[in-house]
Amino acid sequence: MDKFTALFPLVKAFQDADDKNESFEILLRRFTPLLTKYALLLGDIELKHDLAFDLHNALMIIPLHEERFMENKYILSYLRETIRHAAGKLWKEKKKHSGASIHDDFYANTLESNDDGLSDFWHDETLNEIKALLSADEFKIFMMAYEGYKGIEIAKHLAVSEPAVCKRLKKIRRKIISGLSL
Repeated sequence: MDKFTALFPLVKAFQDADDKNESFEILLRRFTPLLTKYALLLGDIELKHDLAFDLHNALMIIPLHEERFMENKYILSYLRETIRHAAGKLWKEKKKHSGASIHDDFYANTLESNDDGLSDFWHDETLNEIKALLSADEFKIFMMAYEGYKGIEIAKHLAVSEPAVCKRLKKIRRKIISGLSL
């Protein structure tokens, strides 16, 4: 499938289908490189199946009724971030079971990646708009929260209190909502 093929009709067909297997296979082929990339980053290609399950669930609930989701870039961003978030959760779970620190190079490596996948997201118009609205510290907190870190984890990483993180996150949300006209 060409990367410029309109995703809206494919996702709509998937959501409307009684038997979702065939339409999911079409969409899965489009996202296989990204699923593979994250499974390899996690060090276990078998995790690709877990990530595909998260992709399937995201396809079920993607809000196609919102006008912006008629454009490829919003569907791609939504699905890439779902996969990225799922990979982050799997990484934390893996690190928790191995006893290693969850603050590893996983996020740094993926954010600096030039491969197809996250590099496209990193330059996504929406993320750039958010980045422009926030200070460097606020953007770091935003990304940590978005990646699934809990307030206490962010607080430990920044050496501040958890209520301070909550206060900053509220301020960040207000800035994003007012700045992006959501």
